[in-house]
Amino acid sequence: MMKKIAFALLFAGAVCSLSACSRESKEKWGLVRNAPNEFMVAARAPLSLPPEYDLRPVAEIQPVDIEVKTEGLTPGEKVLMEKINIEENRDDIKEVINAELKQINE
Repeated sequence: MMKKIAFALLFAGAVCSLSACSRESKEKWGLVRNAPNEFMVAARAPLSLPPEYDLRPVAEIQPVDIEVKTEGLTPGEKVLMEKINIEENRDDIKEVINAELKQINE
């Protein structure tokens, strides 16, 4: 019983001594959080245009030659590439994908 009272008095003394400390001491120990001052707002710099804002998109898209490289693939990956007909080049692929998506959504 005596130990509990001594511990309570020690705890109360520690709380009183910490509350009497200065703000700097409390900040060092992490007992006080620094809130931002809403009156000390820094103004942001205005947005600026990129240096080449007058560039226009390319008028003609150059075709890209895509070469499928199958060297270094595992046998399973080669079978998968054969099953999805990777060598087949389709010009209407967007229409095919849109038609398949339309079927899925219906």
